[in-house]
Amino acid sequence: MNLSLINKNALVGGGSKGIGFASAVELALLGANVTLMARSLSDLERAIAALDTAKGQQHDYLCVDYSEPDTLKTTVEAYCLSKNIHILVNNTGGPAGGAAHLASIGEYLSAF
Repeated sequence: MNLSLINKNALVGGGSKGIGFASAVELALLGANVTLMARSLSDLERAIAALDTAKGQQHDYLCVDYSEPDTLKTTVEAYCLSKNIHILVNNTGGPAGGAAHLASIGEYLSAF
């Protein structure tokens, strides 16, 4: 099975720590160009430096805060106009467990 992600671009929310970072590491190991999103510039810089580049990938980051949805939307939309995104890992603190489509925007934002 070919799991190569060479020349694929991944956008990873909450990508500087935890599940988001673990996802980013695996995507990079498979050859993807990874763009991390998180709110801490220093955490993003540390995380980017730790990603594999053995397959010639170009990794990047967006310093964004999910608790500011209008700014987040504007930033991500502008970024997506400049780069095709093939993979999205939409990882945030999120609401309590349950059906995601039944949670309110406020429940998603309260995790911050």
